[in-house]
Amino acid sequence: MAASLVELIATSPSKSEEEEIWGVIRTWLGILRIVVFFAIILITEIFAEYLFRGWSVGIWALIIGIPLFFVISIVLIVGDKKLAPEADLERIEKARALQDSLEEKAVLRPIRERY
Repeated sequence: MAASLVELIATSPSKSEEEEIWGVIRTWLGILRIVVFFAIILITEIFAEYLFRGWSVGIWALIIGIPLFFVISIVLIVGDKKLAPEADLERIEKARALQDSLEEKAVLRPIRERY
């Protein structure tokens, strides 16, 4: 047991330090993206009647929240491409599988002659 534990410690990790750090940052960005999504909805519903600089606070939540959500999503995608290629490949495979399943269900010529 001791020899295997020493070997395990001595072997280099499969992930580099950059990939480990990106994994932690990616997790927090994913959580932040979910929080932003629900915060947009809650603030829009709760503070719809309050005004700030002439506009509803709910509108301000949409103006700030939607671009923030997209920026976080773009950072996640770019970070996966640069620092976690296996996560990027997994995302691409899921997208292809979804696209293939939708293509199987889609009707190419849904409208036929009505005579």
